[in-house]
Amino acid sequence: MAEIEKLHRQDITATLLRDTAALTELWTDDAVRLQQGEPDDIGKEAIRATNERQKAATPELRVLSYIPETKELTITDRWAFEWRYFTASYVESPGGQVKRIRGNVLIVLKKLPDGSWKGARAMGVMNPSE
Repeated sequence: MAEIEKLHRQDITATLLRDTAALTELWTDDAVRLQQGEPDDIGKEAIRATNERQKAATPELRVLSYIPETKELTITDRWAFEWRYFTASYVESPGGQVKRIRGNVLIVLKKLPDGSWKGARAMGVMNPSE
């Protein structure tokens, strides 16, 4: 459980910083990420490319808060299944209006040989909350 909590902390930090390299490292090499309104990301390199494209398209965007709320987590020997909600706030440019979003995520985590966990499969939906 401690390693999964570590992954959660890394996710929060990377999201707040919009650190595309750190966000990419949260995934296995063969990960699949399904996002609303986006092409499927199949493989870690596709996830990295999407992360970088999104950041380049909104270079002044600043994430002010990101709060995941795990609702259920089931852990087996090498896999964990988690569904959670999250809330976040951001501004699109300095001095801009604060916007809020809420979403949900279903993620399958894989335990690696070193004992760490990474995302293997995920899908989520984001909706503006205001």
